[in-house]
Amino acid sequence: MKGERELTAEELQHWQEAVGQKRPKLDLDAFTAEVARDKTLRQQPRAVPALDPLIPGEYANIDTARKRRVRRGHHPIDAGIDLHGLNAEEAYVFFKEFIHAQSKQGARMVLVITGKGKYQEGRLRNLLPRWVNEPDLRPWVLSIDQARPQHGGGGAFYLLLKQAGKLRR
Repeated sequence: MKGERELTAEELQHWQEAVGQKRPKLDLDAFTAEVARDKTLRQQPRAVPALDPLIPGEYANIDTARKRRVRRGHHPIDAGIDLHGLNAEEAYVFFKEFIHAQSKQGARMVLVITGKGKYQEGRLRNLLPRWVNEPDLRPWVLSIDQARPQHGGGGAFYLLLKQAGKLRR
């Protein structure tokens, strides 16, 4: 590399004394015996049960009062994101980062505006429920539903996020 200098003989000698000439030999038998003794190292990782897919408008494991507030548009919205004008790839990246950030900040309800698209067949509008069910987003989202007209109607969705302490990944 540019700007590096060669070590002097004295520096090289100090270096070799400090780190030694040889690498320490690993004792695999001792390591294997240690693993056999340590129960935590022998345990197989627990499989996380798969989460049920979310369907817009269906509320599982949500109390009736909260469900009613969300459906009527009375639940406080903590944050929102507008994905209008983005292609699907850009929108997915922004959406994913948004959900992760809002979940870490403790948001419970977010509004995602996708737009209706031409003839009510918007691409982002159709992709959002699929995105929510992907393995890297599903643990953060508790429910998804179409927004009320005052919040965008058919071109927007309410997402109820899980509490930060109750995430299951």
